[in-house]
Amino acid sequence: APYFQEIFRNQIAGNANPSVLTIPEHNGTSIKLASLTKVEPLDLVACRDFLVNVKLLESPTAEPARDILHALEKFDQPIAEIREASQRPSSKFPVKWEDGISAHLPHLHTFPQLGRILHLRIIAHLALGDASAARSDIDLGLRCYRALENEPVLITGLVRIALLAQLEGAIWDGFTRRAWPEPELRSLQATFAKLDLLDDLRFALESERGGFNSIAEQLVAQPGAMADVLAAFDINSAFAFRFYPIGWIRRSQLVVNRYFDDQVAAIQ
Repeated sequence: APYFQEIFRNQIAGNANPSVLTIPEHNGTSIKLASLTKVEPLDLVACRDFLVNVKLLESPTAEPARDILHALEKFDQPIAEIREASQRPSSKFPVKWEDGISAHLPHLHTFPQLGRILHLRIIAHLALGDASAARSDIDLGLRCYRALENEPVLITGLVRIALLAQLEGAIWDGFTRRAWPEPELRSLQATFAKLDLLDDLRFALESERGGFNSIAEQLVAQPGAMADVLAAFDINSAFAFRFYPIGWIRRSQLVVNRYFDDQVAAIQ
């Protein structure tokens, strides 16, 4: 997808990645979203006013839901690219996993931002009585959720959970407004019943364990490797790490693996 190609090109070249999908903050605060813990539906007028304050909307009208969709049209092109790419279930992001701890994951920044935009679009569509458009955005979010399911790091698991929470919050908001037709509710129930969050958690933890063990083996084989990584982040202990005893590395490896054993065993 062109959107992700540009992100990875910028990362390799050391350039700042474009924040195409970012809703700016206003006075240090982010736009408020609905969640499963809130009984009241989202205040659409407040959301519309926030978008006015961050210059995404110039001329508000008496229809805040329509105003929200109009403001978010700025993101139509990258979302269309991501929607088209999400139709390819066997594709993957060009992460060089063989680089271990040094692997770049610039694409992960996209999904919390995308989830925020889809969240608002879903609620606005439902407020206007367009459950079909709302469901289309939910399906896009779920395809993005699944696109990350085989990435072997814990941070990806956290990003996936955050994206799913944003989708669930929007679904719940529509439920509190009684905006979902019953057939859509049944379909959503069937779709979400197929998700296995505990299995996703197990995979994320086991992947993180594997990544840590890979790093430990690299440190034992090349004691200067971690020093080079730390130096890249300008960490003062980089030079001292060259003299770190191998036995301490093995001891840390044992403790961390026992911790992961306990975490995985707790998953029922």
